Amino acid sequence: MYSRKLRFPAIISVLLLSMLLMSGCEKQQTMAQFVKISGTVEARTKPTDKFVPAAQQSFLPAGGAVRTMSESGADLLLAESKGIIEIKADTYFELPQSGSNVRQESGTIIYRINQDKGGFTIDTPHGVTGVLGTTFEISVGSDSTTVGVKEGKVSLTNRQGESRIVQAKEKLGIDASGMFSEKTVFDLKTDGFKYIKQNEKWVPAKE
Repeated sequence: MYSRKLRFPAIISVLLLSMLLMSGCEKQQTMAQFVKISGTVEARTKPTDKFVPAAQQSFLPAGGAVRTMSESGADLLLAESKGIIEIKADTYFELPQSGSNVRQESGTIIYRINQDKGGFTIDTPHGVTGVLGTTFEISVGSDSTTVGVKEGKVSLTNRQGESRIVQAKEKLGIDASGMFSEKTVFDLKTDGFKYIKQNEKWVPAKE
């Protein structure tokens, strides 16, 4: 009799716990989907998780992150038809847990954002790029970030709050101190984002 009295409350507790876990999963909003993977690509669904091999067609929720290894890459389809991003080799990319401020810690990514789906920003160690609906590329190195625009325009802001607008067929770099490079012509197919520092200015390296 005593064991029967305990069994019913225990069942209720398990059911309540299951409902809480299910509601927590529903709150983990899906923000992107892997539509193409090549080489070694790893992902985690939240900051406390370990990185595991990413699977094609799998989903990446808010707070998730992707890292690609040498000679590897992945294409992510963004939620709400925002567009698609092409993550190149040796790159770390992270989705926000809330809001629309994604982070690119390193490497190179091509962003293809639909014209009417702008309004989010890309945070890098050296500055913030505001997306206005465009196709552009961001390359993050150890001491600089470079943005090249194929279509549309983006804004590039350093940590001191200074901003520059980068138009179509232009590229602009920014270093760790917040100094902007000179604007030069950008070609998405051939540009290598090669900059060197001369006389305290970042200028394009000559091939």
